[in-house]
Amino acid sequence: LYTPPQDNSVEFQLATSNAADHVGTASSIVPASSFSVEVWVRPTSFAESPIIFAQGDSATMQLALETNGQLRIGVGGSYWGGATPAIPLNAWTHIALTKDASNVPRVYLNSTLVWTGTAASGTYAGQFRIGEWHLSAAHDFSGNIDQVKVWSSALDGRNLAVSMHSYSTSGVAGTLLAHYDFNEPDGTVELDRSGNGRHLSRNQLSTGAIDGSEIVEAGTAHSTQTFAKFNRSILT
Repeated sequence: LYTPPQDNSVEFQLATSNAADHVGTASSIVPASSFSVEVWVRPTSFAESPIIFAQGDSATMQLALETNGQLRIGVGGSYWGGATPAIPLNAWTHIALTKDASNVPRVYLNSTLVWTGTAASGTYAGQFRIGEWHLSAAHDFSGNIDQVKVWSSALDGRNLAVSMHSYSTSGVAGTLLAHYDFNEPDGTVELDRSGNGRHLSRNQLSTGAIDGSEIVEAGTAHSTQTFAKFNRSILT
Protein backbone atom coordinates (compact mmCIF):
# COMPACT_ATOMS: atom_id res chain seq x y z
CA LEU A 1 0.00 0.00 0.00
CA TYR A 2 1.25 3.46 -0.92
CA THR A 3 1.82 6.26 1.60
CA PRO A 4 2.95 9.53 -0.03
CA PRO A 5 5.98 11.25 1.54
CA GLN A 6 4.48 14.71 1.05
CA ASP A 7 1.28 16.37 -0.11
CA ASN A 8 1.42 17.49 -3.75
CA SER A 9 -0.85 19.44 -6.05
CA VAL A 10 -0.62 19.64 -9.81
CA GLU A 11 0.87 22.92 -11.02
CA PHE A 12 -0.26 24.59 -14.25
CA GLN A 13 1.55 27.39 -16.02
CA LEU A 14 0.10 29.56 -18.78
CA ALA A 15 0.68 27.70 -22.04
CA THR A 16 2.55 28.91 -25.10
CA SER A 17 0.98 28.51 -28.54
CA ASN A 18 1.66 24.79 -28.94
CA ALA A 19 2.30 23.60 -25.38
CA ALA A 20 -0.92 23.08 -23.48
CA ASP A 21 -0.75 22.16 -19.80
CA HIS A 22 -3.36 19.59 -18.88
CA VAL A 23 -4.16 16.35 -17.15
CA GLY A 24 -6.79 14.19 -18.80
CA THR A 25 -8.04 11.16 -20.66
CA ALA A 26 -9.73 10.44 -23.97
CA SER A 27 -12.63 8.84 -22.09
CA SER A 28 -15.53 10.40 -20.20
CA ILE A 29 -15.17 10.41 -16.42
CA VAL A 30 -18.24 12.44 -15.41
CA PRO A 31 -21.50 10.46 -15.88
CA ALA A 32 -24.37 11.69 -18.05
CA SER A 33 -26.84 11.39 -15.16
CA SER A 34 -26.35 12.85 -11.69
CA PHE A 35 -22.83 13.83 -10.68
CA SER A 36 -20.60 15.88 -8.43
CA VAL A 37 -17.12 17.10 -9.33
CA GLU A 38 -15.21 18.72 -6.50
CA VAL A 39 -11.78 20.32 -6.58
CA TRP A 40 -9.40 22.51 -4.60
CA VAL A 41 -7.96 25.38 -6.66
CA ARG A 42 -5.31 28.03 -6.08
CA PRO A 43 -5.34 30.26 -9.19
CA THR A 44 -2.46 32.63 -9.86
CA SER A 45 -4.15 34.43 -12.77
CA PHE A 46 -7.64 34.99 -14.12
CA ALA A 47 -6.33 35.94 -17.58
CA GLU A 48 -7.94 34.23 -20.57
CA SER A 49 -10.86 32.93 -18.44
CA PRO A 50 -9.05 29.76 -17.33
CA ILE A 51 -10.76 26.37 -17.34
CA ILE A 52 -10.59 24.30 -14.14
CA PHE A 53 -12.01 21.13 -15.69
CA ALA A 54 -14.03 20.22 -18.77
CA GLN A 55 -15.52 17.22 -20.53
CA GLY A 56 -17.06 16.91 -23.97
CA ASP A 57 -16.78 18.28 -27.47
CA SER A 58 -19.16 20.89 -28.96
CA ALA A 59 -21.44 20.65 -25.89
CA THR A 60 -19.42 20.46 -22.70
CA MET A 61 -19.57 20.07 -18.98
CA GLN A 62 -17.10 22.62 -17.66
CA LEU A 63 -16.15 24.82 -14.76
CA ALA A 64 -14.05 27.88 -15.50
CA LEU A 65 -13.12 31.25 -14.05
CA GLU A 66 -14.11 34.62 -15.48
CA THR A 67 -11.46 37.34 -15.63
CA ASN A 68 -12.94 38.83 -12.43
CA GLY A 69 -12.71 35.56 -10.49
CA GLN A 70 -16.38 34.60 -10.76
CA LEU A 71 -17.24 31.14 -12.06
CA ARG A 72 -18.45 30.19 -15.54
CA ILE A 73 -20.49 26.99 -15.61
CA GLY A 74 -21.35 24.79 -18.58
CA VAL A 75 -23.55 21.69 -18.64
CA GLY A 76 -24.51 20.02 -21.92
CA GLY A 77 -24.55 23.14 -24.07
CA SER A 78 -26.09 25.47 -21.46
CA TYR A 79 -23.73 28.10 -20.05
CA TRP A 80 -23.89 30.57 -17.18
CA GLY A 81 -21.39 33.21 -16.13
CA GLY A 82 -21.00 35.90 -13.51
CA ALA A 83 -23.52 34.32 -11.14
CA THR A 84 -21.24 33.35 -8.24
CA PRO A 85 -19.04 35.20 -5.77
CA ALA A 86 -15.48 35.75 -6.94
CA ILE A 87 -12.78 33.49 -5.55
CA PRO A 88 -9.38 34.91 -4.54
CA LEU A 89 -6.06 34.68 -6.31
CA ASN A 90 -3.14 32.91 -4.62
CA ALA A 91 -5.34 31.21 -2.02
CA TRP A 92 -7.01 27.79 -1.83
CA THR A 93 -10.77 27.53 -2.46
CA HIS A 94 -12.88 24.39 -2.62
CA ILE A 95 -15.38 24.31 -5.51
CA ALA A 96 -17.99 21.70 -6.38
CA LEU A 97 -20.23 21.47 -9.44
CA THR A 98 -23.18 19.10 -9.10
CA LYS A 99 -26.14 18.01 -11.23
CA ASP A 100 -29.11 16.18 -9.72
CA ALA A 101 -31.62 13.68 -11.11
CA SER A 102 -33.74 16.56 -12.43
CA ASN A 103 -30.70 17.89 -14.39
CA VAL A 104 -30.43 20.97 -12.18
CA PRO A 105 -26.81 22.15 -11.76
CA ARG A 106 -25.49 23.75 -8.57
CA VAL A 107 -22.21 25.27 -7.44
CA TYR A 108 -20.81 25.18 -3.91
CA LEU A 109 -17.90 27.23 -2.59
CA ASN A 110 -16.27 25.74 0.50
CA SER A 111 -19.38 23.50 0.83
CA THR A 112 -21.80 26.50 0.81
CA LEU A 113 -24.39 26.61 -1.99
CA VAL A 114 -23.83 29.82 -4.00
CA TRP A 115 -25.66 29.16 -7.28
CA THR A 116 -28.52 27.07 -8.69
CA GLY A 117 -29.14 26.87 -12.42
CA THR A 118 -32.04 25.77 -14.58
CA ALA A 119 -32.42 22.22 -15.88
CA ALA A 120 -29.77 21.32 -18.46
CA SER A 121 -30.29 17.96 -20.15
CA GLY A 122 -27.74 18.15 -22.98
CA THR A 123 -24.97 15.59 -23.35
CA TYR A 124 -21.26 16.13 -22.66
CA ALA A 125 -19.54 12.86 -23.56
CA GLY A 126 -15.94 13.10 -24.66
CA GLN A 127 -12.47 13.79 -23.33
CA PHE A 128 -12.13 14.75 -19.68
CA ARG A 129 -9.45 17.36 -18.93
CA ILE A 130 -8.22 19.14 -15.82
CA GLY A 131 -6.77 22.61 -16.49
CA GLU A 132 -7.92 22.80 -20.11
CA TRP A 133 -10.66 22.06 -22.66
CA HIS A 134 -9.26 19.60 -25.19
CA LEU A 135 -10.47 21.54 -28.25
CA SER A 136 -8.81 24.80 -27.23
CA ALA A 137 -5.62 25.81 -25.43
CA ALA A 138 -6.78 29.43 -25.25
CA HIS A 139 -8.15 29.12 -21.71
CA ASP A 140 -5.50 27.10 -19.87
CA PHE A 141 -5.49 27.23 -16.08
CA SER A 142 -2.67 28.99 -14.24
CA GLY A 143 -2.01 27.93 -10.65
CA ASN A 144 -2.52 24.78 -8.61
CA ILE A 145 -5.29 22.18 -8.58
CA ASP A 146 -5.66 19.39 -6.02
CA GLN A 147 -8.00 16.71 -4.70
CA VAL A 148 -10.24 16.28 -7.75
CA LYS A 149 -13.10 13.89 -6.97
CA VAL A 150 -15.92 12.68 -9.22
CA TRP A 151 -19.08 11.19 -7.64
CA SER A 152 -22.08 9.46 -9.21
CA SER A 153 -24.64 11.63 -7.42
CA ALA A 154 -25.30 15.26 -6.54
CA LEU A 155 -23.72 15.76 -3.12
CA ASP A 156 -25.25 18.41 -0.88
CA GLY A 157 -23.40 20.89 1.31
CA ARG A 158 -23.27 18.58 4.31
CA ASN A 159 -21.61 15.78 2.35
CA LEU A 160 -19.24 18.19 0.61
CA ALA A 161 -18.20 19.62 3.98
CA VAL A 162 -17.05 16.13 4.94
CA SER A 163 -15.46 15.17 1.63
CA MET A 164 -13.55 18.40 1.05
CA HIS A 165 -11.27 17.75 4.02
CA SER A 166 -10.92 13.99 3.68
CA TYR A 167 -9.14 11.36 1.62
CA SER A 168 -11.68 8.69 2.49
CA THR A 169 -15.35 8.20 1.59
CA SER A 170 -16.35 7.71 5.23
CA GLY A 171 -19.33 9.85 6.17
CA VAL A 172 -20.16 10.77 2.56
CA ALA A 173 -23.47 9.51 1.11
CA GLY A 174 -22.32 8.84 -2.44
CA THR A 175 -20.36 6.54 -4.74
CA LEU A 176 -16.87 7.76 -5.61
CA LEU A 177 -16.03 7.23 -9.29
CA ALA A 178 -12.56 8.81 -9.41
CA HIS A 179 -10.13 10.60 -7.09
CA TYR A 180 -6.96 12.41 -8.12
CA ASP A 181 -4.71 13.64 -5.29
CA PHE A 182 -1.53 14.02 -7.44
CA ASN A 183 0.59 12.47 -4.70
CA GLU A 184 1.61 9.40 -6.68
CA PRO A 185 2.67 10.38 -10.22
CA ASP A 186 3.78 7.40 -12.29
CA GLY A 187 5.79 8.77 -15.19
CA THR A 188 3.27 10.74 -17.23
CA VAL A 189 0.29 9.11 -15.47
CA GLU A 190 -1.75 10.52 -12.58
CA LEU A 191 -3.27 7.58 -10.74
CA ASP A 192 -6.93 7.30 -9.77
CA ARG A 193 -6.90 6.84 -5.98
CA SER A 194 -10.49 5.54 -5.85
CA GLY A 195 -9.38 2.09 -6.98
CA ASN A 196 -11.57 2.26 -10.11
CA GLY A 197 -8.66 2.52 -12.54
CA ARG A 198 -9.67 5.79 -14.23
CA HIS A 199 -6.09 7.06 -14.54
CA LEU A 200 -5.18 10.31 -16.31
CA SER A 201 -2.23 11.29 -18.49
CA ARG A 202 -0.08 14.36 -17.89
CA ASN A 203 1.17 16.80 -20.55
CA GLN A 204 3.59 19.74 -20.35
CA LEU A 205 3.38 20.29 -16.61
CA SER A 206 5.09 19.60 -13.31
CA THR A 207 3.80 18.24 -10.03
CA GLY A 208 4.83 20.70 -7.34
CA ALA A 209 5.00 20.03 -3.62
CA ILE A 210 2.84 22.47 -1.69
CA ASP A 211 3.71 21.24 1.77
CA GLY A 212 6.47 18.82 2.62
CA SER A 213 5.62 18.65 6.31
CA GLU A 214 5.69 15.38 8.20
CA ILE A 215 2.80 12.95 8.19
CA VAL A 216 0.59 13.47 11.26
CA GLU A 217 -1.79 10.55 10.75
CA ALA A 218 -2.20 7.58 8.40
CA GLY A 219 -5.06 5.18 7.76
CA THR A 220 -7.03 3.26 5.14
CA ALA A 221 -8.89 5.24 2.47
CA HIS A 222 -9.99 2.52 0.05
CA SER A 223 -9.51 -1.22 -0.25
CA THR A 224 -6.20 -0.86 -2.09
CA GLN A 225 -4.92 2.47 -0.79
CA THR A 226 -3.82 4.11 2.42
CA PHE A 227 -3.96 7.82 3.12
CA ALA A 228 -1.72 10.23 4.98
CA LYS A 229 -2.66 13.52 6.65
CA PHE A 230 -0.28 16.47 6.65
CA ASN A 231 -0.02 19.85 8.35
CA ARG A 232 -2.03 21.50 5.62
CA SER A 233 -5.31 23.36 5.94
CA ILE A 234 -7.34 21.73 3.17
CA LEU A 235 -7.00 18.18 4.53
CA THR A 236 -7.71 17.83 8.21
